[in-house]
Amino acid sequence: MITHYLLLKLKEECASERGELFELAKELFGKIADDLVGIKDLSVQANCIERDSNMDMLVKFRFEDRKILDEYLKHPLHLKFIELTHMKTSKVITIDV
Repeated sequence: MITHYLLLKLKEECASERGELFELAKELFGKIADDLVGIKDLSVQANCIERDSNMDMLVKFRFEDRKILDEYLKHPLHLKFIELTHMKTSKVITIDV
């Protein structure tokens, strides 16, 4: 089992789009979870306390194995999310454990 964490910090000028990007993440990652059988859990959460050090969004996947993680990374909807958000984020952190 592999747990993949994705944390996003939006650029200040994109702060007003936080809700829209949160809904986009829930929609696209939800479709990915429906599409890939080996995804065991998905959670998309928004930050609830405003601090400079806090990230704005957390996405957590639990994958059955490395093969499913690799499929997720190449999935067209994952690539679409990157395309739609990369200019709006000031920081992206990922970790796989």
